[in-house]
Amino acid sequence: ILTGSFFIRIATTEASISIADTFFISSALLFGPEAAAVALAADSCIFSLRKKYVWSRVVFNAVAPAVSLWAAGHAFFALARVQPLSVTGDAPIGPLLPALMCLAGIYFILNSGFIAVAVGLNAGQSPVRIWRTHFQWLSLSYFASASMAICLIMVVRQVGLGAVAIVLPILVVLHRTFHASFG
Repeated sequence: ILTGSFFIRIATTEASISIADTFFISSALLFGPEAAAVALAADSCIFSLRKKYVWSRVVFNAVAPAVSLWAAGHAFFALARVQPLSVTGDAPIGPLLPALMCLAGIYFILNSGFIAVAVGLNAGQSPVRIWRTHFQWLSLSYFASASMAICLIMVVRQVGLGAVAIVLPILVVLHRTFHASFG
């Protein structure tokens, strides 16, 4: 929830991206889709309330990403055929990578699709056109977040929880890169 403060507003539309996805995807992998969905919904709700959005937008912002990650997380576990990684701590990472890429793709398609539909309905424009114009290039941030999530899990497994400090500078660089590119 702390990293949700580090968001980047996309100048061309009413949307933003955050490095927090790395931690939400990590939560899904470690503790299951339900835990990640709850954390993501709480973060999105807090963010929206701080921005003083209208109630309908607060609800949408809390539900759409949470449902997207919940569905993507379930797809991951169905494809990988493993339990949450906090339960099966010694599961090898290599065989999980194709399922992880599917998780990132499903999360991206659902979340950006929900947002494109909402923006399109609000603006009276085609959601497909909105998605193609403003969101299709965002897939890189979802795949980068998934990659960072698995790296974070590997480092924590090998070194311990203090190793998060090793990964944080990479996330800062990722945030600054997104800010320079999209902000």
